Amino acid sequence: MSRTLFSDTKLAGSEETSIVVDGGKIAAAGASADVAFDCTGLTLLPGFIDVHIHGAMGIDVNVADVDGLLEIGKFLARNGVTAWVPTFSPSLPSSPTTITTSVPASL
Repeated sequence: MSRTLFSDTKLAGSEETSIVVDGGKIAAAGASADVAFDCTGLTLLPGFIDVHIHGAMGIDVNVADVDGLLEIGKFLARNGVTAWVPTFSPSLPSSPTTITTSVPASL
């Protein structure tokens, strides 16, 4: 796996520095790497985890099938969310069978 350098960036709450990512984890600050991105003026943030989401893009997790859940996941990933927890609403009409089969099948 290649090491990636994000040069001249800020981590949240830090001074400007260069960060090396190796294997999806921050490996070093101020070192060299195989691939480099100039991040002057940008702030580098970790992926966000959304622990309470009922849906996105008009797709409700209560009634979504596997494809719907995957579409939500793709949308969230494009917008900086690296993990999410579908939150079901018991007051909405939905089939418990849909929920219990769609979520495990989409993992």
